[in-house]
This record gives sequence, structure tokens and C-alpha cells, in this order.
Amino acid sequence: MGPQITGYSAATALAGQTLMINGSGFSSNRAENLVRSGDTEAQVTAATPAQLTVRAPFGAETAAVSVRTPQGEGRGATPLRLRTSIRITWARTGSRPTPESQTATFARWLRWAERCWPERRTAASSGRLTAGRVGRRPTSG
Repeated sequence: MGPQITGYSAATALAGQTLMINGSGFSSNRAENLVRSGDTEAQVTAATPAQLTVRAPFGAETAAVSVRTPQGEGRGATPLRLRTSIRITWARTGSRPTPESQTATFARWLRWAERCWPERRTAASSGRLTAGRVGRRPTSG
């Protein structure tokens, strides 16, 4: 029988924060537990048959959590709310919208940056900003 998720140590987790997943059927070998929030993998730092300690993944959004072990896969009935926040302060550039002096979720910022700088796409699914530094757009003239 596969793992079963009964709850989390917190209803909301901040990316990078340690979080416990409670349940049953987990592998006591942490490497045999694949934990995902939506499509984003979380790092398992400790494991017992009844509890996993994970680091909340960057780049993930609120989603159902799944745990896969050699015995099968289980999914939590309640989605885990994940937050990743950064402060962005940029000058206005023409008529483009900017998140000037506001706190935005990383996912929201990423969608905004990709609309403003389509030539600098990122790999959001892996949670890493791979396109390098996004700077001010060059002005013509």
C-alpha cells in the first residue's frame, strides 16, 4: 500500500522553510520519498514511516502535495499553500506596468518579467531563474 498524507505542520509555508508532512507508509530512507507540490519537487531532509521533513520548494504555488515511494504514491486531500515573496522596486519604463515598490509573489513577478522581457525567458518549472539578471530595457534613439 502506498503512502497516505494526513496533514502538514503548517497550513501555509514560505519557500525555503522546513515543513513536516504527517501520514503513513513513507519510507524511512529519505532518498526513497519523492515529494512534489504540484509539478515542483521538494527536498526531503528527514524521514520516518509516519513523518517527512521537507524544505518547501521555491517556484511552487499552492497545490496538492504528493509523495511517491517504492510502494506507491499518495496525494494529500488538502492543498498546501506555498508563498515565495520578493520585493521589487523598478523605475517606470514607458507605458509598461511595473510592480513599483510592492511585494509580489515570485510566480506573479515571473509572469510580469516574461511579459516585459520576452527575450529573457526563465525556467519557472524548476524554480530557478536561468535567464540571468533582468535589467532595464535599452532605449532606442
